[in-house]
Amino acid sequence: MFTNQSIDLTFNHFGLAVKDEEKSKDFLERMNYVCHKEVFDKNQNVTAILMKHDSHPDIEIISKLKNDDVTPIDKILKNNLSATYHIAFETSHLDDIESYMKESNLRFMKIVDNMYSPLFDKEVSFHMTDFLGLVEIIHA
Repeated sequence: MFTNQSIDLTFNHFGLAVKDEEKSKDFLERMNYVCHKEVFDKNQNVTAILMKHDSHPDIEIISKLKNDDVTPIDKILKNNLSATYHIAFETSHLDDIESYMKESNLRFMKIVDNMYSPLFDKEVSFHMTDFLGLVEIIHA
């Protein structure tokens, strides 16, 4: 199914949806993660915290500001206190990636149009796949 063609995607982070951001942040800090940036993302109505580590992958902690807020993480948190929500990659060649996915018969369906992310200070979009789950693309 896969060809030897290279895919121009750079891993960026894992997204973690949580009900208790402080508990997650505290745990990661005990693993020597450092809070790199914390923002309220009004486009998604969530708080986002980017945690960085010298040798481990970056983790974005995503949580609701208020329990009754409507957010993209509502369904995943309905039955979970926390769950890996997405994997994020960065690319400046999204058109090429989309063409590759189509040619390879891989599902790569945009489910959230481009929007500004204050956490990364860039445009992002979200895509549902049949091979990685939910993928966030950070537009370089």
